[in-house]
Amino acid sequence: MEKLVQEGKITVSKVMGKSSGENFRLGEGEKSVLDYYMANDIDLIVSDDEAFLKMLDTFEISFTPVAGVILLSVINGLINKEKGIKYLEMLKPMIKEEHIDTISALKQMIREGAELYLINQYSNGKTSKGKLAELLDLDRYEVNELLEKYHVKASISYDRFTRGIKTAEETAKSQKGRA
Repeated sequence: MEKLVQEGKITVSKVMGKSSGENFRLGEGEKSVLDYYMANDIDLIVSDDEAFLKMLDTFEISFTPVAGVILLSVINGLINKEKGIKYLEMLKPMIKEEHIDTISALKQMIREGAELYLINQYSNGKTSKGKLAELLDLDRYEVNELLEKYHVKASISYDRFTRGIKTAEETAKSQKGRA
C-alpha cells in the first residue's frame, strides 16, 4: 500500500471536522473512507469489513469487497487469471466460512471469463486453435469439444477451405506423376 501511495497511484487525504460515520459503529479507517466518499466524486468503495459493507448497502453506496477488485482486475486485463486465482486463494484464510463459496464462484468466473475471451479471440481469427489449446491447457480434441459447446465454427473461410482442397488435390496429382 505504501508503494502505491509513494507512486501517486493512491492518494491519502486527512479529513477535517466531524465524521459522517459518527452515528455508526465504524472504525476510524471506515469513517475516514466514508467521509472521503461524501466529500468527493467517488464511484466505488473497496472494503473487507462486513459491518461497513452492510452499512454501505443500506445507504445504496456502491462498493465491492476485495475479491471483487481481483475479479474486475482479471476481467479488465490488469492481471492474468493465474494471478487472480492466486490472490483469491491468499484471501481464503481471512474470509469467514460462509463466504468461501463466493470465492469459489469468483474463481470459476475468472476461469470461464478467460475461456470465453479466448474463444472470442479464436472466432474472430485473432488466435489459432493451437494457441487456444496452449492457453487453456487443453489438447486439440478438448478444444474442439469446447468450441462445439459454444457453437463456434472453424475460423477458416469457405474460400480458404476450397483453395486448400484444390492445392491438396494438385499436390497429390503432382506426387502421382513422380512415383
